[in-house]
Amino acid sequence: ATPAATVAAACCCSKCTTPGRRNRTHERPAASPGFPAIAGLNVDAGLLRMMGKPGLYVRMLGLFERQHGDCGAQLRACVREGDLMGAARLMHTLRGAAGSLGADALADQAAAVEALAVQGRKPDADMVAGLELSIAALVAAIRAAPLPGASSRADA
Repeated sequence: ATPAATVAAACCCSKCTTPGRRNRTHERPAASPGFPAIAGLNVDAGLLRMMGKPGLYVRMLGLFERQHGDCGAQLRACVREGDLMGAARLMHTLRGAAGSLGADALADQAAAVEALAVQGRKPDADMVAGLELSIAALVAAIRAAPLPGASSRADA
């Protein structure tokens, strides 16, 4: 399963009902006490979505850096070329990645741009610039954070 599918399948509610089975109570995995706070991220929520596994969270943060660090520039190019469906797909992907890590404000920004693009409306320059700044700030914060197992980040 993909990381996104794994996150989507994780239950975040206090009770889970499965047809033919009785209710189950799930405990949320506790955040790693030694994990640093990272500006722009709700680390506890991100760790929860990664099933309480700090190593997985660190790998996903590194993947976000590599795969989404230039999404702002890509969005700007899509808008300039009039490729609103490309912009919508790009923002949908960014929204999911940001949301799975606990970057809720960035996920909300991406969702707003995605909604406009799906409606065939171009986001304004300020909206694109704000998104670019948010992505750059998050990537910089991730890179600056003393993450557990940081030496393996370059290898991932």
